[in-house]
Amino acid sequence: MPTSTLPPLTPRPYSVTSIRQYLSDGQRLYDLGRFDAAILEFDQIKLASFTKPEDRIEAYFGQAKSHVALGNWNEARLYVGEGLAVDPTDVEEYGRRGDAYKTLNVELFRLRAKIYMELNSYEAVILALNEVISRDPAPTAGDYHSRGYASYMRKQYRRAVDDLTEAILIEPTRTRFELRGASYYYLGKDILKVRYQSALSDFEQAIRMGSTSNLIEWRSLTDSKLDQFK
Repeated sequence: MPTSTLPPLTPRPYSVTSIRQYLSDGQRLYDLGRFDAAILEFDQIKLASFTKPEDRIEAYFGQAKSHVALGNWNEARLYVGEGLAVDPTDVEEYGRRGDAYKTLNVELFRLRAKIYMELNSYEAVILALNEVISRDPAPTAGDYHSRGYASYMRKQYRRAVDDLTEAILIEPTRTRFELRGASYYYLGKDILKVRYQSALSDFEQAIRMGSTSNLIEWRSLTDSKLDQFK
């Protein structure tokens, strides 16, 4: 288990009140940017034998996001895994849980995706975001964008297009049009003209939202492909 660079805290007497205080103090230290101290504060919660599962999950989540803030990606990955292992559920069982559990569970999977994205483990990103999107009643544009990007990096361009389309429907951005355009471009190798036309449409929309040299190059490459059909 990862350890902090700071010495351990002197334990307080445990009670339901002190557990909530540790969580509150850990979050306060995190908000202040004192991430090593936050990790130690959250660690105290796990020493109490009567801690509720939700409190233990919240403590692991706090430690994981503190390690993310410190750039300790592997340590963060381990703590996310510990948090998800406290009280694991499938999607059906998840639906019967209370709101506090649901929120923490989804945020742990979302944090897992972020960590694996930093580690360039794109298949793991997709698996984590599958859980987020199947559990969260309102997945964000960022969830679909990240899963689409991971699919793009794995050369799963059809899946990338589908997810980026969902992201664009929620919140259209230049980056999303560019990435979907690139996905259509590579799909064009298999489905030819219609995909290149879709790619060109997305690149032109992205250029209208803010032109870059990369977008101009993508548009030129796509135009060249379409010239083959004239």
